Amino acid sequence: MSGPDIFTAKKEAFTLSITFSSTLDGIDNVCRQTNAFVSEKLQCPGSELFAIQLILGEGLTNAVEHGNKGHTDKNVRFITTLQGASVKMEIQDQAALSF
Repeated sequence: MSGPDIFTAKKEAFTLSITFSSTLDGIDNVCRQTNAFVSEKLQCPGSELFAIQLILGEGLTNAVEHGNKGHTDKNVRFITTLQGASVKMEIQDQAALSF
């Protein structure tokens, strides 16, 4: 059972926060918005943007496919923070933790 797709984005001066339903379309949208955000704020070469997109895509895909097991009723939360010339990315899925 899946509900409506969720996609919310909040931009602050140096932070972009996104929550989205566990879908491949959601991943693509996060990658597009993050690329635009980083490009707007930092002057970095295309090779660095490509590296950021590659890392981001892999991390989000892992959260959707392995963390949330492809359940579209679960969400992924993504936060990127720009700190000087550094880009910090955090990804949180709704996987159940077991020890």
